[in-house]
Amino acid sequence: MNELVEKFEKHISYKYYKHVDGSVVTLVEDNIGGRKGKYQVRFNIDDELIMIKDIEKMKLTKNSNYIIHPPSDCDFILISMSKKKIYFIELKDTQFDKLEVKEQLQSGQKWADHLLFCANLTNIVDEHWKKINICVKYCHSRPSTTKIKPEEIQDEKIYFVKGNFFNLNKFR
Repeated sequence: MNELVEKFEKHISYKYYKHVDGSVVTLVEDNIGGRKGKYQVRFNIDDELIMIKDIEKMKLTKNSNYIIHPPSDCDFILISMSKKKIYFIELKDTQFDKLEVKEQLQSGQKWADHLLFCANLTNIVDEHWKKINICVKYCHSRPSTTKIKPEEIQDEKIYFVKGNFFNLNKFR
């Protein structure tokens, strides 16, 4: 994990990533779907992660002014070096279209590829890593304890879950 953190520290602005090494990672979303205020979703973790965040803000910086109409993308990307997994996470608080969610998650994959390239990590994170797509519909209650299974949307496996607290290991 040290190499991943070191490369991000050296090549990517601290505004757009965070090194997470606790037992819970909290994802906070502001003003989604027209709703005012913010909400948070938490994941139990047993691993160190790099959390890529604020992709929307990154696209609006003066260095990104070549993007006239930026595409939608996912809200968070979590990278686990030891498990060789990348989690693409989209948070929702209102009704949503599953095909749009799929496009947002795929766009997140392209941003992850771009940032890993910028951090000089393409030789470490490769096609053998597992990519996991998650869409969380926020609600105040905790999720059910039933087994979580992905749904296939046009050849892309996506976990659609509802709640505000999850165990990241349940998404395989």
